[in-house]
Amino acid sequence: MRYIVELKAHTNPMKKRILIVDDEQGVLNSLQRALKPFNNEYEIYMTSNSADVKKLIAEKNIDLLITDILMPEKDGIEIINETQENNPSVKIMTISGGGLIEADTYLDIALEIGSLYSLKKPFSIDEFISAIRQLLSTDE
Repeated sequence: MRYIVELKAHTNPMKKRILIVDDEQGVLNSLQRALKPFNNEYEIYMTSNSADVKKLIAEKNIDLLITDILMPEKDGIEIINETQENNPSVKIMTISGGGLIEADTYLDIALEIGSLYSLKKPFSIDEFISAIRQLLSTDE
């Protein structure tokens, strides 16, 4: 099932653009609700289809990619590698609840290959917002 949500009033070149990728509809719904108050600061895009990421990054000129690690079409490690190769200016944050091995292992791998910040699910919304603010306030 393909699910893409755009949370924005209208395109504003001054707003930072965030793409969140997670195959769990419940996670996307929760993050959508949590980020709604920040529509004046960020343009937020969400998709449950990891195969759409490359296209969305290019079309929406994404500043920050937030990706889950374990997903069916394309996993977060592939997405990180692809993004680093094709769009090295995009900052990356990873989120994961783990799978057959601990989430920390996946998140450590993500940090080694280019993710700038990692959060283990479940995480607090305050921690999530703080990470976004930190990543988007720095120019690397």
